[in-house]
Amino acid sequence: MKVTEDHSLFTLDDGVVEVVKVSDLRVGDYVLVADVGTSEHTHYSTAVLRRVSDIRFIGVVDGYVYDLSVEPYENYVANNVVVHNSTFGFGLEHIADGIFHLWLDNVEDVKEIRRYLIIKKMRMTNHYRGAYKVDVVPGKGLILTKLQV
Repeated sequence: MKVTEDHSLFTLDDGVVEVVKVSDLRVGDYVLVADVGTSEHTHYSTAVLRRVSDIRFIGVVDGYVYDLSVEPYENYVANNVVVHNSTFGFGLEHIADGIFHLWLDNVEDVKEIRRYLIIKKMRMTNHYRGAYKVDVVPGKGLILTKLQV
């Protein structure tokens, strides 16, 4: 299986199923996979634990990475592995002549979606350099609110 280090998978820790960032997995850990056998249909598959036997960094791969959303639980099966749709940490996005620092609080910890943004660089502008909270409002789009510290 090839995944980015920011993907998250389900593991078992002391009998409790938890979501773990792939970069935190170690050889010997267990991940939840769909037990599909020879069936092509995974809708009604059972899940089993499989031991992580090897972890290798494969470098940068050309192509697209898709962020899937499967309601209502944001979980899905990819290559027989049960995957959770969440990211950890932050990302840097370069758009036109600006660099935006984006991040999302760990949804499992805060129990809600919290998105943030900092404009790190914007060519030829004297812009606000603090953080914004980003809300997605139906019918309006993205609403930015300056964070008060």
